Amino acid sequence: MHFFAFYDVLTGLPNRRLFLEKLLQSLEHARVINGMVAVLLLDLDRFRLINESLGFATGDQVLSAVAGRLVAQLGEQETTARLSSDEFIILVPNVGSVEAAGKMARHLLETIRSGLVLADHELSL
Repeated sequence: MHFFAFYDVLTGLPNRRLFLEKLLQSLEHARVINGMVAVLLLDLDRFRLINESLGFATGDQVLSAVAGRLVAQLGEQETTARLSSDEFIILVPNVGSVEAAGKMARHLLETIRSGLVLADHELSL
């Protein structure tokens, strides 16, 4: 029951509720140590087109693959959550600078854009 309350069933990622809890904890910690927290939002372009042209099963595979790629690129400190249908949100506590957050965002975008092959279709996100 705990899993369904705090995690997205499709991707296994934390859901909005758990993400908000972790965000509040990170913000409080950052306040105490005078640190910084970054929140990165990732919205998949053309996801609706994937669902409409290739079907919802392929769309679900895309979401799972993106979730896996994000988790693989981040450390234990960071939290990736599924915010909505095609949106992911990443919490980066203790980020050193705005530049470091930007660098991480660019790296994650490159990782997601690197192409995906599912059901004999090469997809570009």
